Amino acid sequence: MLLIFLCSPAAYAAEEKKAENPAAATNLLLPQADDNILGDPAAPVTLVEYASLSCPHCAAFAGEVVPKLDEKYIKTGKLKYIYRHFPLNAPALKAAVLADCVPREEHYTYIQVLFDTQKKWAFTLDYVNDLKNIAALGGMAEADFDACMANKKLDENIAANRLKAEKELKITSTPTIFIDGKLIDGDRDFAALSKIIDAALAKSGK
Repeated sequence: MLLIFLCSPAAYAAEEKKAENPAAATNLLLPQADDNILGDPAAPVTLVEYASLSCPHCAAFAGEVVPKLDEKYIKTGKLKYIYRHFPLNAPALKAAVLADCVPREEHYTYIQVLFDTQKKWAFTLDYVNDLKNIAALGGMAEADFDACMANKKLDENIAANRLKAEKELKITSTPTIFIDGKLIDGDRDFAALSKIIDAALAKSGK
């Protein structure tokens, strides 16, 4: 049986708007059960970043912008920051697996270390061994690292989440940043993001 649904002009316009802004059609930009949240989960403003650990632009954002966001907004309970993996290649996938193997309280420490040391592992042929050295410096036993790298479930989960973000949010590059569900185009330096966050805080009354 062929079912035909008729849409009013208003409904059609709403669907067209959703197509232009894929974030409007998904709850993916709300905190998810498996998210590691940096900051107060009850903070009024939410920043979600999709990034690849092998991406130099992502490393620059992590080194230059995130610490300032942390100082002004995250530590003060105004912003919760959610980093999500969007690996662009095999080294980034294995680095993401490593970050997800460690205890949750160490997750963001590993993310930062992996970005800080990106040039030492992300562009080498023996990147797994280079990641093993980084893990060893963090106190991870060799057997635990090997088990981590062999964890297919983590591989599949990261890949599935990447595919979901690509499909629902139309993400094609990194870093991709959303603040309160809105895609941030243009400048993503601290000054530009600060204006957006301050406006969102004013809107929330916080």
